[in-house]
Amino acid sequence: MGTQSTLEKLWSPVPVPTYGHVKIRAVVLARKKTDASAPAPAPAHDEEDPVIESGDGPLDAYLERPRHGKHCIVFLINGQRHHAWDNTFIARELGFKHIRVRTIIMVDLDGLKPEAVADIINGSRQGFYEGGVYASIRERVIATLKDDPDLKKEEAKAEQEIADAATGDESIQKKLDELIEEHHPAGDHQAEGATPTDAPAAENGMFGRKLVRQDVVLDGTRGTTAIGPTLTIEPNVSVLRLRPDAPRTVVIRSSPPEEWANKIEVAVARQTDPALQVALEHAPDHLRLTLTFVEPKDFDEDEYPVRTKLKVFARFKSYDEVRALERDVIINPPPEPPPPRPPPVLSKSPSFLRVTSRVPVKLVPGGPSTHVRLRWDGEDSLLIGSPAPWQFVARCTSTSHTFPPITLGIVGGGKLELLLDTPAELAPLSMLDFEVEARGPAHELLRATFQGQVPPPEEKEEKEVEAKKVKAFAPQLVQRKPNYQIVIVKKKTYDLSTCWEGKSWTDHEAGYFTEPTATAPLTLYLNEDYAPLEAYRAKMMDKKLDAKTVAERLAAYKSLVLFHLYQMHKAKKRRESEAQQDPDSVKVPEDIDFREEVNRVASTIVLASK
Repeated sequence: MGTQSTLEKLWSPVPVPTYGHVKIRAVVLARKKTDASAPAPAPAHDEEDPVIESGDGPLDAYLERPRHGKHCIVFLINGQRHHAWDNTFIARELGFKHIRVRTIIMVDLDGLKPEAVADIINGSRQGFYEGGVYASIRERVIATLKDDPDLKKEEAKAEQEIADAATGDESIQKKLDELIEEHHPAGDHQAEGATPTDAPAAENGMFGRKLVRQDVVLDGTRGTTAIGPTLTIEPNVSVLRLRPDAPRTVVIRSSPPEEWANKIEVAVARQTDPALQVALEHAPDHLRLTLTFVEPKDFDEDEYPVRTKLKVFARFKSYDEVRALERDVIINPPPEPPPPRPPPVLSKSPSFLRVTSRVPVKLVPGGPSTHVRLRWDGEDSLLIGSPAPWQFVARCTSTSHTFPPITLGIVGGGKLELLLDTPAELAPLSMLDFEVEARGPAHELLRATFQGQVPPPEEKEEKEVEAKKVKAFAPQLVQRKPNYQIVIVKKKTYDLSTCWEGKSWTDHEAGYFTEPTATAPLTLYLNEDYAPLEAYRAKMMDKKLDAKTVAERLAAYKSLVLFHLYQMHKAKKRRESEAQQDPDSVKVPEDIDFREEVNRVASTIVLASK
């Protein structure tokens, strides 16, 4: 068959409180060779109800009924399947949408107490009884797999394949990204904890010390009203994606642009991850940042994807508050796999055991299991058997807290991991000591220690409408306030003189824009009763297309026309600036030029969509 796995993991025993323990095995299959050039499956259209695909996929040979439910999570008792879930569980509960069609999960329930087994079977082989035992098993599976770093890595690789897929001209892709980001701004973020020891520092000038809690101004929608400039980034994306040793350049400007001349100072926060290098290049009207991720000498490739943040601060004349901008940064592994590393030398007499996760590891009270990576030089066979030749024991050595039993996971090839289930009552900033021992048949002993810490509490912002200024210890990105407003025009408002050259609207006017003023932003007008659009809408109804398809196509039309109006405004401002420098050779387009252009573009979008 030729199907290979890219990941196999086993956790045993995994405790199910009061009911015993289970074994959980997860396998992610590689793509079929015939599909190697195809990108990973995109998420389902409906985020809340992922589609269950059918067809010739990597899992089909393993499933009893591959075209009737994709039952790829199975529950075994005495080696027999008694219950199963489909891949909606992987997509919805675990969050792994891109690898859901290549993942198999097996849960062995032989370690449950007899009364627990009797409860879920309940005299039937058609499925489990969904009572208290069933709910506990489900919660245990979610807690074990949801934050698994290797599954996250496989999901990130599949997501990156989609991002890297060829989509035509690069400039078109860039414009499309900007359009998506401008119409779907980043979601809200919460401010970081207010513990002074966690404050970031910045690279120069007045930001050379630890930042203090203060008012900061973001281009956002939460907080209290603020005036003055904000910081912007080009390209305007909410997440900056990098590759190792591949520089990524972004440009920081002010909005409005002319305020940049009034800046006193601008700085970039020092990164918590020193492997991310940030080079600053100052220009008269902007700041150019070049971000480069350089792998440390002892970097473990299992740490990908690396997640950090870019934070930029500036102070302007006549304004007391610091201006801030923040973006998430994700570093994915190289697109071309490096030459394969020589396999680790494993021995029947292992000599070392070490923790490879970054310490202190993050403990989430009452949340999903924390995965702690280990490496040793013992053969995998030393951990197999009943009993296995080598036994692992992990414990919390801090006497101030009672910690639940710790589970060992076997990844293979000298890789292991521990599952830490943090008690819900642990206080923020609690620091715990852990110890893991490996004992051999001849009383050999290997030991490793590490620390875990509960992060500081998240500080939630008060929800207010149309706010810009927030009080935060460390600036956090919130939803960006668009620098435009949208007005929908219909036949009943045609008589308003809000169209080109102050005239009334007609069925043959697609859209219009007015310049921003001191009291109003850029205003984009869209005619929903534009004649070609009306004909297109009627044709879709004649074809009896479903409501969702019609809504999606109309939304695409509207966003593209509005975006083109926005681009025409920018082009007009640019021409006006050029005309001031060279009035004899540069002509600023007039309303009639813009009117013809937007009508032509709108008609083209409609024709291309038919």
